Amino acid sequence: WGQERRAYEERIKELESQLATEKQKASFCETGEAKTSSSSASLLTTPIPLRHNKSWCPEAEACYSNQFCNSCQRRFLMIITNGRSASTTLMWMINLLPGIRMGGESNNALGNIQKMLQQTLSGMYSDPKISGQPFSPWFHNPVPKGSFACAAQRFVEATVPPPPPPAITGTKKLSSQNPAKSDIPEEDWIIGFKNIRLIPYSKREAVPQIAEFLMDRFPCSRYLINYRSNVKDQANSQSKLFSAGNPKNVQQKLAAEQERLFQLAELLGPQRARLLDSSNWTVNIEELNEAVQWLGFKKCEFDRVMELNTINGGYGHNLTNVKVDPSCHYGGG
Repeated sequence: WGQERRAYEERIKELESQLATEKQKASFCETGEAKTSSSSASLLTTPIPLRHNKSWCPEAEACYSNQFCNSCQRRFLMIITNGRSASTTLMWMINLLPGIRMGGESNNALGNIQKMLQQTLSGMYSDPKISGQPFSPWFHNPVPKGSFACAAQRFVEATVPPPPPPAITGTKKLSSQNPAKSDIPEEDWIIGFKNIRLIPYSKREAVPQIAEFLMDRFPCSRYLINYRSNVKDQANSQSKLFSAGNPKNVQQKLAAEQERLFQLAELLGPQRARLLDSSNWTVNIEELNEAVQWLGFKKCEFDRVMELNTINGGYGHNLTNVKVDPSCHYGGG
């Protein structure tokens, strides 16, 4: 046994030496350093060119390219807000812009993706001393940086698919969709959705983790952080339609949510995120037009604001016919 033990210890030292030698090659791994070979290391670092420039995401610091994934290949636009803040109106107006496809609620998809990745990438899976060792029950090859970003992005893409061909399904094009969008290749679309649950379902101390998750998993994304400064009217609306309880208590809850929305916008930074106050932009269209310009769109001024979820108990639509100039275009490339 003594001889076998010495042979075993020598083998462990050999593996540790290999691990140290390959540490630099594995520095692009999602889950930390792990034993790899020079051939597999080349897979971690092979560059793949972007289809677009970085005008949409100039501050992106987590763009990783490899043969499996390009984490900045797809551009995203997300509306992060809370309930009864005109977010449906905002979503459908942004959906008029050429090259943007917005989806509606997705049951807090962002929060669910974040939680799933945190659980998957914790513990022994991410410990190279365990998952990188031969014969380990947790063994896996090094995971290239950005791979889980693409996994998160593919999930979002699946929740916001392109429309099916009308000739096959018999569906009709929505009157609010820009007809000029049909000529845009699928991979060049900017896609996203509105999320009214990410911040209300999170505590204040979790906001920095949310910001880190968004910047890391969606590095080429921009954010419209929408809030309603008239929290009294917002609280009354939630109390009436959501059976949310006493309006005064709801108002306090909304004020705290608003602080977290401000905190998230600050952490994401002014090039990634822009605050929008629906108490203002719903009555002053210029505020929304300025946000559209901030996104990089040219000649895309709206003439008026849609009126969605404003009648018939809070879920009926009063005005849906809003047009965009045919020369409207994204100017960032």
